[in-house]
Amino acid sequence: MNNTPISIYDIPAYPHRGIMIDSSRHFLSLEVIYQTLDTMMYNKLNVLHWHLTDAESFTLLLTTYPDITKGGAYTSTEIYTKEEV
Repeated sequence: MNNTPISIYDIPAYPHRGIMIDSSRHFLSLEVIYQTLDTMMYNKLNVLHWHLTDAESFTLLLTTYPDITKGGAYTSTEIYTKEEV
């Protein structure tokens, strides 16, 4: 508003504002992850921590060790390839 004696100084309390996606415990489709990224943009979130592997599940398909997802992922369809990541 022009010509008003109001001054607003607003900065975030922390330099980052983000969320974590835990695909190692709860597999999410790429469509849901893309929707999450769009939602982050709309809400001015700037950090995504994507938890792909854990003791419960190994959802990342590695080209050097392709068999790791056979026993590590919940199902053969709940994995992410290098290109998808």
